[in-house]
Amino acid sequence: MSSKIVNAHTTAESVFTAANNKVERIRGIQVDHRGIAAVQLTLQDSFTTTATVAAAAAAVVENRKIWSVMPGANYTWMDDERSIKILGECLVDSDVIDADVEITILW
Repeated sequence: MSSKIVNAHTTAESVFTAANNKVERIRGIQVDHRGIAAVQLTLQDSFTTTATVAAAAAAVVENRKIWSVMPGANYTWMDDERSIKILGECLVDSDVIDADVEITILW
């Protein structure tokens, strides 16, 4: 199992990129919130569709999970069935910039 820690930021932070023609699945999310304000986090999947005869390739950003974490809270979400699929680049976005909010993504 791989993991990466990023901090809350209003610019989407890159966690990993799935290999071409491969689907990665999120196994868990952990948030250690030592900040002073509630934070809303968004797990995103950024990928490019394949061009076809009927349509050109297009960049797509899909929100895969959105959740809020209160100050002083530790949030853990483990997914044994790995229901969140990442087709391209896995990103974590936030509504605030806070170095005291550590987000760990496990895949």
